[in-house]
Amino acid sequence: MSKLKHIVAWQTLKYQFGFYCAVFTLIWFVVSSFCWLLIDIIIKGTTLEESNELLPLYIVGSLIILVLCILPFMYVINRTISKPMKKIVQAINELGPDNYHIHIDVPTPHEFAEIAQALNYMSAKWEEAEQIKESTAKERTLLFANMAHDLKTPITSIIGYSKALKDGMVTDPVKQSEYLDTINKKAVRMNELIDRLFEYVKLESPENILHKTNTDIAELLRTSVADIYTDFERNGITLDIDIPETPVIKCVDSLEIERVFINIMNNAIKHNPRGITVRVSMDHNGKVVIADTGTPVEDDLQKQLFKPFVSGDASRMSKNGSGLGLALSYKIMKKHNGDLVFESPYNEYTKAFIICFA
Repeated sequence: MSKLKHIVAWQTLKYQFGFYCAVFTLIWFVVSSFCWLLIDIIIKGTTLEESNELLPLYIVGSLIILVLCILPFMYVINRTISKPMKKIVQAINELGPDNYHIHIDVPTPHEFAEIAQALNYMSAKWEEAEQIKESTAKERTLLFANMAHDLKTPITSIIGYSKALKDGMVTDPVKQSEYLDTINKKAVRMNELIDRLFEYVKLESPENILHKTNTDIAELLRTSVADIYTDFERNGITLDIDIPETPVIKCVDSLEIERVFINIMNNAIKHNPRGITVRVSMDHNGKVVIADTGTPVEDDLQKQLFKPFVSGDASRMSKNGSGLGLALSYKIMKKHNGDLVFESPYNEYTKAFIICFA
C-alpha cells in the first residue's frame, strides 16, 4: 500500500508539471503573438490588417524562441527532479523482505538526495536486522541441537541401566545399588541441564524483568564464596580473597548477580585440576576479578566462551559442566548494562573472568 501511494504521488506530480507546462506554452503563444503585433504596429506603423498577414510568421518565431528557452529548462528539470525521483520510486518498489540490498546514488545536493540517504539508511538497517535474525536463528538451532546431544547420553545410560535391572540381569545387591545410583545421578544431571536451558531462554524473553534494588555487592560476593567454600576445599583449591569491608552499593537484581558469581566460581572448580589457586577480588568501584592458576583456555575457544555449549564435549561430560553457565552469566551482566570479559593470562594467573558493573 505504501509503495502504491508513492507511485500515485509521483504520477500526480508529473501530470501537474505537464499541465503547468501546457498552460505556460499557451500563455506564451498568446502573449508573444500580441507583443509582436503591438511592436509591429507601434514601431513600424503598420495597420492591423497588414500585421495579421504576418501573424503566422510571428507564431513560428515565438515557437522557435519557446523551444530554445524550454529545452535547457526541461534538461535541468529532468536531471534534478525526474531522474532522481524515478530512482527513488524504483528503489521503493524493489525494496522488500527478499531484496533489501538497495543503494541509491543521487548526486544532486537537494531534498531528493536526503530522501535517497534516508532510504539507503533504512535499507542498511533492514539488512542489519535480517543478519541479526539469521544469526539468532542459527544460535537457537545450535542451542537445541547441543541440548539434544547432551540429553541423549544420560538418557541412553538410564535406559540401559534400568533395562538391566528390570530384566533381572543384575542380581548382586551391591551392583543393583550402583546401577540405581548411576540412574539417579544421570537424572539429576538431566534436570540441571533443563533448568539451565530454561533460565537461559527466560533471560532472552522481553517479558523477563530484573528486580533491581540498591545492594551491597561486596557482601553478596562474600556470601557467594561462603556458599561454595566446601566445594573449593573438596577440590584442594587455595582461595585468595580480597573483598572490601566497606559497602559497595550497586542497583542490581541480587539473585541474578549471585548466580553470576556462583557460575564463574563453579567454572573454576569444574574445569581445572585439583590443587590450583583461585583469587576472588573486588575493588571499591565494584569491579570483580575471579582468576585462577589452572588450565589455559585455547585461543579459538576464548572467542566463544560466552556462547552456549562451547566449553567442549569432553569437558562437559567429564566435569558435569552444562556449557550454559558462562552464557547465562554474560546475558545477566548485559541485562544490567554491565559486562563480563575474559583475559588470559592475567597478571601471575593463567586466566581471569572480570565482572564490570554500570
